[in-house]
Amino acid sequence: MIRMIVLKSLHPFSRGARRECYVHPNDPHICLKIALPGQDGTNQRRAAKFPKRYLPLRLFDENLDDLYAYQNLSKPTLKLNRLVLPQVHGIVETDRGPALSMELITNSDGTVAPSLKEHILRNGVSEKTQKAVDELKTLCTQFNLVLKDTKPNNIAAALDEDGDITRLAFIDGFGLGKLFSFYDRIPFRAKRIVARNNKRLDSRVSHFAQLHAEGRTCEANSNGMSLNYEINPSS
Repeated sequence: MIRMIVLKSLHPFSRGARRECYVHPNDPHICLKIALPGQDGTNQRRAAKFPKRYLPLRLFDENLDDLYAYQNLSKPTLKLNRLVLPQVHGIVETDRGPALSMELITNSDGTVAPSLKEHILRNGVSEKTQKAVDELKTLCTQFNLVLKDTKPNNIAAALDEDGDITRLAFIDGFGLGKLFSFYDRIPFRAKRIVARNNKRLDSRVSHFAQLHAEGRTCEANSNGMSLNYEINPSS
């Protein structure tokens, strides 16, 4: 019998517009992504107008769409698991609803890795950070890794004891949110999408670097969740 994972006494370490993330209570190396109340796929599809409400549930459920996209990556692309993609284990049951179970990206001291956005807002873009970003783009190009959104807040930046990036990994935006997503993985189209995503990533990295230079920093709430950036009061 599969036991339900109990999260009621835990606080999420991160929250987005539709999901929040918890560290697995029995395994500190696993992240559990759960839909916020009212944001699950069933409710989203029920609220959709005809004929969209008859589309597959995964198109309304980010967890299912991410899992579907991950399971349909090509075998060569899956070799990227230990490089730019976390290992995805599947859907598990919790007292807060179904959760997507996946590898938790951590720093060398075991703490949860910040997003690339957070890292840049706090520290700017050093030569080592830029090198890590360039290597990430190279791997995406080499393996035609098509993702929905490669923005810096969808990328975890694992840090060593000196605060330098040791690994960049996509932690969100796997699912393409399309009925016929295989079309975007046809080689000639995939190359165009990857090139576009890499260009957007460069633009966003530059944007956050500029915000850092202007004295802006990440804001965190009492649970340590990164929410946004704010102007430094001393500026």
